[in-house]
Order: sequence, then C-alpha cells, then structure tokens
Amino acid sequence: MTSLERLNIELNRLFDLFNDRFYSGQLRKPVVAVQTNGGKGRRRLSMGWCTCDKIWKDHSTNDYYYEITICSEYLYRSVEEICSTLLHEMVHLYCNEQGIKETSRSNTYHNKRFKELAESHGLIVTYDERIGWSSSQLTPEAAAFVEEHADKAAFVVTRYRHSPPKHVCPKCGCIIRASKEVNVICGDCKVPFEIES
Repeated sequence: MTSLERLNIELNRLFDLFNDRFYSGQLRKPVVAVQTNGGKGRRRLSMGWCTCDKIWKDHSTNDYYYEITICSEYLYRSVEEICSTLLHEMVHLYCNEQGIKETSRSNTYHNKRFKELAESHGLIVTYDERIGWSSSQLTPEAAAFVEEHADKAAFVVTRYRHSPPKHVCPKCGCIIRASKEVNVICGDCKVPFEIES
C-alpha cells in the first residue's frame, strides 16, 4: 500500500469516527478526496472544501454523493490542523444536508450560523474580515479525540511545490518567499500577507 492510499483510508476512517462522535452518525458519507487546490483563483488558499452539490454518482445504485476535499498542498500541517479542516468541511456537509445557509459571497464568507454549528461540533472558530467566521481549530476535547484515535503515521505525504510559495502584501505588493507556511504581517501596511501561486 502506498503512503497516499494509506492517507486516503485514514481520512475516510476519521470521517466515520468524527461523524459518530460529533454528529451521532447523522451525516451521509461523502466521497473524501485528496487533491490539489489548483494554485489559482479563490481556491488557491483553500485547505479543503465541501461541494455544494452531489457531484459523484454510483452507477450501480444511482446514488449521488457530496465530496469533501482535503488539499494536497497543505498536508504538511500537523494532524490536528488537517483534522480541523476535515471537521470544518463536515460542518458544510451538515448544512448542505439540512438546507442551512451558512455562507455567502460565492460560498467564501462564513456567517454566524456557521460559527454556531462549528462550535457545537468540535471546533473553535475565529473571525477573519475577508472570509467571516471561518478560521477553525479543534476544541480541547476534539484535540484529545484526535490524539487518541488518529493514525499519525498515515500523514507523511504532501504535494510538492516546485518553488516556495510567494507571499504578497495585498496593499503594497511586497513579495516574500518562504519554504513553509508562515503568518507574516507587512511592516508598512500592517496587514497579513496572502499566498499567491
């Protein structure tokens, strides 16, 4: 078995565990995928997403499924951070299934309803003025659950970038390159740099 196959199996297993623990098994299993965010457009900074529509079809049963993607460019993060992304996308899946409107601005801005639901399903959510109540991390309880149940040895692959990511100040255009994920604030403009492919 390759490392990528093992990772896919583990992400699917973690989905099932999280579904049981944080949703009492309510969520219908989506297709859980690892793929690139494309490095361009609004998804270039995405660490994951849940489709708004059921885009997968099982031709043997005629059943349709949502997709949760974990972005391959961000698999270098800690297991806890990757699990936070998975739980975040599971909130979107829950909202899709329940008909709850938790985003706006082409599904990029997360409203207070998203925050409430995320915080009742294992996440702590903070505000970002560009994307709303979206920045997520595991609650201490969820972190302990991940520590106990995740197979950390499965998280050993990441998508290779040919050059270090470019970080750009959105106000003055200053550019820096860093070989890992960094949180940098422009000293002149006092705003966070954004990653550009």
